[in-house]
Amino acid sequence: MSNVTALVPTQDTVQEFQVATSVPNPEIGAFAGGAVSFTSKSGSNAFHGSLYEYLRNTVLDGNNFFNNRSGVPRSQLVQNQFGTTVGGLIAKNHTFFFFNYEGFARRNGISFQGRVPTPAELSGDFRMDPPIYDPLTGQQFTCNGAVNVICPGRIDGTANVMGNVLHYWPVPNANLVGGTLNYSANAAAGVDTNQYNARIDQIVSDKQRLFGRYTYWNINTLPTQYIFGNTSRGPTSAVRTRLADHQVVLGDIYSFSPRMVGDFRISYLHAYTPITPADNNVDISQFGPFWAGISSSLTHQQFPAPYIVNTIPSPFAGLDVTNDDSGSNYALAASNTKVMGRHTLKVGADIRRYQFREGQTISAPGFFIFAGIFTGGQLSPAGSGATPIADFVLGAITPTPGESGFQTAVASYATQWYEGYYFNDTFQASARLTINAGLRWGIPDSYTEDKNRNTVLLPQLQNPLVLVGSPQYPSHSDLEAHDHLFAPRLGFAYQLHNRTVLRAGYGINFLPEGVSAVGPWESPINTAFTDVPFGASLSNPLLGKPLLQPIGRNQDAFSTFLGQSIQSADRYKLPRLTRFLTLVACALFGFVLYFACAKFMDLPPSPPGD
Repeated sequence: MSNVTALVPTQDTVQEFQVATSVPNPEIGAFAGGAVSFTSKSGSNAFHGSLYEYLRNTVLDGNNFFNNRSGVPRSQLVQNQFGTTVGGLIAKNHTFFFFNYEGFARRNGISFQGRVPTPAELSGDFRMDPPIYDPLTGQQFTCNGAVNVICPGRIDGTANVMGNVLHYWPVPNANLVGGTLNYSANAAAGVDTNQYNARIDQIVSDKQRLFGRYTYWNINTLPTQYIFGNTSRGPTSAVRTRLADHQVVLGDIYSFSPRMVGDFRISYLHAYTPITPADNNVDISQFGPFWAGISSSLTHQQFPAPYIVNTIPSPFAGLDVTNDDSGSNYALAASNTKVMGRHTLKVGADIRRYQFREGQTISAPGFFIFAGIFTGGQLSPAGSGATPIADFVLGAITPTPGESGFQTAVASYATQWYEGYYFNDTFQASARLTINAGLRWGIPDSYTEDKNRNTVLLPQLQNPLVLVGSPQYPSHSDLEAHDHLFAPRLGFAYQLHNRTVLRAGYGINFLPEGVSAVGPWESPINTAFTDVPFGASLSNPLLGKPLLQPIGRNQDAFSTFLGQSIQSADRYKLPRLTRFLTLVACALFGFVLYFACAKFMDLPPSPPGD
């Protein structure tokens, strides 16, 4: 689907497959690399079936070096891959069926080591650490005569809730690399998948054969529990990813004559790919008055994510990635193949309609970096020792534009069409020489957003960001139409002698817009990011600034983009053009000499060894 692999069939449902690494025939277009074609299994007049199970288990594995070093037992691994196939007849010589199911379940531990803040540090006591400095005085922290201690009155209220009430971090349980790493565990992870395949074949007559196939594939990736097993009431797991695919294919193969065959297929593919944090609908008010006031304005109510530099990044980096994406592909493919003497001619069409829903937030409830820039000093440079943890205890956020802050977003609904028409001639010039020559005509469409919530860049204007469907840009598509994308393909195979065949090919391919263009969901009118200003704290991260919301189709609000980095489609942008040139010599006794040369327009040559 738009160069994204949305469905991978199980091995036991595949009858045969073909891999085109370069210069495929013109029947294949709008791709970014090689192309793989599968033919699914069908039933026959005889009943056949299979039942299988593949097992892996902890007792069969050894422990790794770091676990042994810190006294952590071997990582758990329980993996089962199991399934069944059955095929046979419904009506002899006419109707056949084939069914396959495969399940996969894995529970495993991921060896994980890192640095976590100690309970003493989270309470302001850094006497076991290098010096930390008070940003108000420039002197080393003291509290009631105790050096390197932050007084309780200086501890940020939200930081205290995160560290000492909800226990975002577990207590140290190891002493590795001279104390640099103080936490080691086997992070619990796992995945479950199920795939069902069913196919029916109907032989109507000697000239006509119909088939239908349905596939359902479900993947549930469990959230990895990097800091599981503690008493935390805060976040303990990474995000959960899922995939649910449905595909239906109907085909009709008809022999018009012994020398001419037609192939007509329609298909539908729907892919649902949500990403959800382990914790949703969190009571944001528990983090303080600011958070209670901002809760209703957030896109999602989740745990705010602090990232303390030089401590464990997981699960906090990427803690709140959230999307509810889905895509559908309606496709029609028709071809006609005719043998005329030494020529095999093939003409066909490939028409697709894509529908997308996409809306992603990376840091809806806030992502905050603590780099130690406020409590660093002469003996403790910023970012060294415990200074990032000291910054967190003070609630002193490092203002990093585009990273420390809040993101809000709305979902976009986009439609895209694609048309491709092709012709190919396979010419048997002689017993030793075969020539393939063809041409593909691609007509890609661009994205149209259902409610026109999209923008384009017009560099010639003083204010280049404009709305689609506006006086400056009346079109509802984000790119100008291109109907002159002709992609020739040419190749030959020549048998030099019994053991050697020489092959060469040349081709042009145009990538689909989904590979190289910005979609409506990335338009700045559908998402907004509010940066944390300098001097902000966890208890008051915006210092009175408003939380920005997506402006939608409000041209007057474009002034909010001043000083920000934005991206949008350039209406003049053409799909990238890829050229292929390959030369292959193969010896049947096993020696294969393969020379490949690829030239990419507007790209520098690859460095040696790439």
